[in-house]
Amino acid sequence: MRRRTELVPLKAPLPPQRFGFLPTREFWELAFFTPFWPLCVVGYICLIAALAYLLGVSVSDFLWWHHVLLAIALTEVWSGIVELCCRRALRRWSRPRALRRARDEVSSGGG
Repeated sequence: MRRRTELVPLKAPLPPQRFGFLPTREFWELAFFTPFWPLCVVGYICLIAALAYLLGVSVSDFLWWHHVLLAIALTEVWSGIVELCCRRALRRWSRPRALRRARDEVSSGGG
């Protein structure tokens, strides 16, 4: 059985995000052991703190379920936004490396 911490090359590109900002399961399965996961957890903690504050300030006792639905929606959107930013950053970081590798292959093959 393969350990999850091993780096495994992707067999296919990651699927696109739904609606352009919702998270994908495939990305977060790969990103679980990277610095992207704690970034998402920090957002969850801030979200829980904000919702706890709103529940404490809320005047009506009948509106608590609105906050629960809001929490579910916002966690999905937060995960998707973090994924979108991470994909863009990874694309920027990997492009120069790939260009350098291709340039080195061309120069070594031609000489």
